[in-house]
Amino acid sequence: DGESEQWQTVQRTNDSYIDNLYLGTSKARVVADLGQPDFKEAFDRHGDVFEVLYYRTHHRKSDGKTTKEETTPLVFVDGILVGYGESAIDKATANLARGY
Repeated sequence: DGESEQWQTVQRTNDSYIDNLYLGTSKARVVADLGQPDFKEAFDRHGDVFEVLYYRTHHRKSDGKTTKEETTPLVFVDGILVGYGESAIDKATANLARGY
């Protein structure tokens, strides 16, 4: 059905885009290319602003809803991509504590 094809296309597009991302890409560029994220979070750590954008990249459950478990997080510090994937938040904040 059309709705199923639509989310599958979005997932493939997001996954392919993220696979080809370069660290240092701006948040503005990612949002311009992928659109608004499925989820987003922000926090301050040691004076640096972290933003985490979550884009759907894989299917878990056919319930018509996207959950965070079906997304890939992209971590930005001060608007610049510093990591992506499940462990990106922990790695980015650990690097920050060490001064990158």
